[in-house]
Amino acid sequence: MAFGSQVNGGRRLLGAKLACLEMIKNGITVFNDMYWHWEATAKAVCDTGIRGYISAVFIDMFDEKTSKDQIAKNIELFEISEKYRPNVTFIFGPHAIYTVSKASLEWMRAFSESNDVLIHMHVSETENEVAFQEKSTDYHPSNSSSPRAYFPEIYRLSRLFSR
Repeated sequence: MAFGSQVNGGRRLLGAKLACLEMIKNGITVFNDMYWHWEATAKAVCDTGIRGYISAVFIDMFDEKTSKDQIAKNIELFEISEKYRPNVTFIFGPHAIYTVSKASLEWMRAFSESNDVLIHMHVSETENEVAFQEKSTDYHPSNSSSPRAYFPEIYRLSRLFSR
């Protein structure tokens, strides 16, 4: 049996609580997270008293139907996030420009501006991801056609957590 099939809601919550307790033990009072199971992390944050800026992973792989599904999921999470305040702040988590379509990023920018939602986005993580990014989008993280130039508001917001 695959390990992933054994990870249910209770185990996700337990794992998230353990992560929160480890952070508390080490003096961390607030963290930023991009994870598949948003609500388990939100519950763990409230149960442990730590604070978290939490996003659900947003990946559409340039597929319109997947984009619509991801947008609907994020709107739903945004709406339910209020019950987890003040410990939890909902933020957007578009994975990266090589896994999220331009249309989705533009929607996210407009929604975030209208609703004061921060954005946490990976610029690039590995050499292979940079190569895939260049192949699928014609962007390279270090040149002028990167997301910093194309989506300056998104880049500015995503940089808040790297300071």
